[in-house]
Formats: sequence, C-alpha cells, structure tokens
Amino acid sequence: YGNNLCSLPLRPKSRLKKWTEVNIDEMKTFLGIVMWMGLTPQPSLASYWSKSYLYRSEIPKYMTRNRFEIILRTFHCSNNAECPPGDRLFKIRNLVDLLVMKFKMWNVPSENMCIDESVIPFVGRLSFRQFIKNKQHRYGIKVFKLCINDGYTIGFKIYAGQESVPGVGVSTKIVMELAEDYLDKGRTMYTDNWYTSVTLANQLLNRSTNLVGTLRSNRKFNPGSVVKAKLKKGEIMSSQSQNNIVVLKWKDKRDVLMLSTKHKNNTVVVNNKRGKQVVKPQMVIDYNKAKGYVDICDLRSSYHSPLRRSLKWYRKVMFEILLNTCLLNAMSLYTAFNQVKRNIFLSMRNEENVISVTNKWLNKVEDNMLKRLHVEFRLNVPSV
Repeated sequence: YGNNLCSLPLRPKSRLKKWTEVNIDEMKTFLGIVMWMGLTPQPSLASYWSKSYLYRSEIPKYMTRNRFEIILRTFHCSNNAECPPGDRLFKIRNLVDLLVMKFKMWNVPSENMCIDESVIPFVGRLSFRQFIKNKQHRYGIKVFKLCINDGYTIGFKIYAGQESVPGVGVSTKIVMELAEDYLDKGRTMYTDNWYTSVTLANQLLNRSTNLVGTLRSNRKFNPGSVVKAKLKKGEIMSSQSQNNIVVLKWKDKRDVLMLSTKHKNNTVVVNNKRGKQVVKPQMVIDYNKAKGYVDICDLRSSYHSPLRRSLKWYRKVMFEILLNTCLLNAMSLYTAFNQVKRNIFLSMRNEENVISVTNKWLNKVEDNMLKRLHVEFRLNVPSV
C-alpha cells in the first residue's frame, strides 16, 4: 500500500518521498511499540517522541516518529484496488478469516458456549457504527463473539449492517452462523434476550444443540399463560412444549423470563451476596455462570488497550483483534496449563511481548527496570 501511495502525486515535503519497504523485524517493532503505548498511555501520539521530561519515553530509541506515522498510515491487510462493490469489510476480511481459523484450530470447546455482542469504540463517521446503551463504550463497531470458558474467543463476526434473509431473523441467523462448526454434538448455547426465541430453540434442537437464555415477553410462540402470569417474589411458573422447550418465569426483584431446552423447572438453594439462603431456578444459575464468558473477554480487553481515538475504523479493528483478542486467547491457553494469576500474567505478558519484538535494539535501553521486566514465558502445551 505504501508503494501505491508513492505512485500518486506527492507534496514537495511529503514524508512518503522517503518511503522504504517494511521488513519483518521492523513490523514486529512497530506492533511492539503499539502495545507499548497501551502500557504507558500519553495524551497524544506525538507525546511519545516529546523531549519534555514530563513525557520521557524510550520509544524514540527504537523508531523515529516519522517512520512510525508512515507505517501507521500504510498499515493495511488488503489491496484497495481489488475491493468489490458493496463489501464494507473488505479491508479487514482476510485478517478476520485467518484469525478465526487459527482460534478454532488451537482450542476445542467443552459443552457450554456463549454468544453476545461486544463493541470496538469508534465515534467517527461510519455507515455501520452502532449505539448500544448498556455497554461501556456506547458508540462503535459491533462485534458478535462466540466465547467459551475463561473468555476464549473461538469465533466472531463483525456487524456491517443488517443482512435480510427471508423468513429468518437477524439474531437467529447470527447464532446459526457462529455456531455452525459446533452443532450436532450436544453442546449448549447461552444467549441473551436479543437472540433467544422459540424459533431459534427449535432450529438448534434439530441440530442436537441446546439453548438457554433470557427471553423477551413479546417473542412469537411464547406461552401466554407464563408471560402474563402475576407472581409474588420467589414464585415460579413454567410451561413445557412437546419437544422439551421450557419457558419459565421467576419473580426476583423483577420478573425474569427464561427459555431452556436443557433444564426443567427445578430449583436449588444458594447463598446470596448477604449470605442469606434463597431459592433459585437451576437454569438461572447456569445462565449467569456461562453468560459471563464474553464479559470476561471484554473486561480483560480494556486493560492496557492500544486503541487510540485518531485511528481509522479498520485499523482499530485490526489492532483490537491482533493485539487484544489474540493476546487474550494466548493467555487463556497458557494459564490452562500453567499456574499463573491471570491479572498478573496479562500485564507481564504485554511487557514481555513489547521487549521480545524490539529485542534487536534492547542493548540501547539504559533503563534497568525495563530489563528486569524481560520475563521469559514458555507455553508448555502437550502435543495432540
């Protein structure tokens, strides 16, 4: 992409006149600096190269500001000239497809899987920018994630606008697409009320897959006797169809409407936050446990995030999946076989990655503290 830009008419003092090809070592250094910026936030990109003692940084020893900004400007994973009409995600499609394939290759999910949406923050102009009021970043690019235990992202789909399919709801289509490789094996999908419906439950049952999730009261084919029931706190009412789809209503602080093809209406006694024993439906307990998989992933992604406000949307997506999602999945695999506290590992792993990709110039660093952070981690995964 840099060569393509250089072929265009340039201004007399354009930085692109000094453009040279990027090699593998330099690209690793560039990505290491981006991760470094997530570890040590500054008010602006230029602050990392400032000579003021307030913003003292070692980054200029590894790469000049002009070179960094040129690589950032030309950072692409597709050829713009080959973009087909109407493909909004062409700029990132190759990278997304490659990473999803790798994520599936390195982990085999157990029974429980969770589907939910996440948001990559973006406030610029974009035709498929979304607003989600209950997220930390309310404006941004919506990503549908398929996560398993410990927050491992095993599949994801970037939402680029509504794709209408006759007779099929958008939410149902997304669940069936993300779960396609894991159907017909007796697994259980956990979803929130945007996805859950009797229609989706029937489709998953036809593929030998269970569905558990919260349910909106206005969904089609909901049993009216359960939806309209007036309950007192602690009371439960349920209805079961001929193919074992259970719709349950439970009165806690408010009405909770659930659907499950795995559970009955059985209850268990648990201790609440105050240590008091309360009765809860088993499906609610299982749902609360599995539904947190995507939340865990989002929470950990917020630590040391390399994303900056000024980035173009496709670069934000690339940095998010390359430097956040990939790192979190690597952490999940590592901690599965090594006894390391995850919060400590995440910070140290970022530091170790930054140092390893810039190791060629490590002897130029005078700060002894940075050298002490060079901790070697070795992933000891048994062969299969």
